[in-house]
Amino acid sequence: MKKHLFFWASLLVAGLALTACGGDDADDFSDKTTPVKPVGKQKWTVTVGAGVMTRGLNDDLTPNWSTDDEVYVYYGNTLVGTLKPTAASNSGSVTLTGELDEADYSTESGSNTLNLRYKYGASGNFNETPNYSGQNGTIADIAENYDYMNATVTIKNVDNTAKTLTTDPATFQNLQSIFELTFTEPLLEGDEVMISCPSTDVHVTPGVKAANESFYVAIPLYAESSKTSLDFYVTSSNSKSPYILPGIENKMMQNGKKYTATIKVEAVQLWDGGPWWAVKNIGASDKYDEGSLFAWGGEYVGLGSSWRLPTANEFDNLIAKTTYTWDSSKSGYTFTGNSTGYVGRSIFMLRSPQHPDYWSSTEDDEECAMALYLVEYAVEPESCGKNQTNPIRPVWSN
Repeated sequence: MKKHLFFWASLLVAGLALTACGGDDADDFSDKTTPVKPVGKQKWTVTVGAGVMTRGLNDDLTPNWSTDDEVYVYYGNTLVGTLKPTAASNSGSVTLTGELDEADYSTESGSNTLNLRYKYGASGNFNETPNYSGQNGTIADIAENYDYMNATVTIKNVDNTAKTLTTDPATFQNLQSIFELTFTEPLLEGDEVMISCPSTDVHVTPGVKAANESFYVAIPLYAESSKTSLDFYVTSSNSKSPYILPGIENKMMQNGKKYTATIKVEAVQLWDGGPWWAVKNIGASDKYDEGSLFAWGGEYVGLGSSWRLPTANEFDNLIAKTTYTWDSSKSGYTFTGNSTGYVGRSIFMLRSPQHPDYWSSTEDDEECAMALYLVEYAVEPESCGKNQTNPIRPVWSN
């Protein structure tokens, strides 16, 4: 029994001795072996107030912001993060917040700006160009996919301890103007309107549109304001060009503004490989007007180098390759395309009781002028009556 007590007492004394000897040396050893957590790259928090010329377009063309909107932030040419609105806004004014990657942010001139980009820039390519092709002609589509904007803000304060930046307010600039377009002839399903702009081409598929029914297009300009000319083309689903269209010449336009324009369709193609028929007679005020009357072979007023008289064969094909119907209210015939890509495209030709014929450029074997006689739907000689007067429906000289 005594031996056991002596054994345990010896262990207790030895333990107290070791504790006393460890002292400060043990604490130093413990500090040296504790791992230190690395700091690494820290995110910076930035808050930007955005002015009234911001974000996209509601159906009434007013600006708005959604909490899902994302603004890409570049410092120099480097994408460093994104900002989002703290709340939705329909006034155009909004507060954007977010975190930016670690960088040597500065308030010194020359390195104190952030470039903010909306709807483009996510790829990290600072030189990325917005793409306006593929629009469907609605404001909602433009707002969702093509309402490109940018802004530059100046860094006012850098707090390296709190990792926060403050900037001056951002005023976003739209990179496009909005056109409300109408065509004087209908657009059909599958028609694609191509607009040749100064810097790029825009492709729009507005769907079925009646004559003079509006649709919207975002036109890229990139400059604050500039004079520009736009050329219009239309192709149908079978890759033909059904309309001859003028352009808009040398018009002053500004980014972020809305403009209206009516595109006057000058000629229509009604079948594959056929001519482009003018939509009205020479000298007519509209498609329902008779226009001017001419003797055959004379000076046809308004028939410039781009236009010519149709041939007798082209008149024959007009009858054979279209569907024609009598319009009693307008006293004339509507000739409508009936082949793929042309169904629904048409021209109207007045049948005047006094002048029911339309001159062709063809002479018969006896050198008598031939004309379309709308009463009989036939092309026949006019008994050498070249001096009688008839209207002219020209075709595009393509």
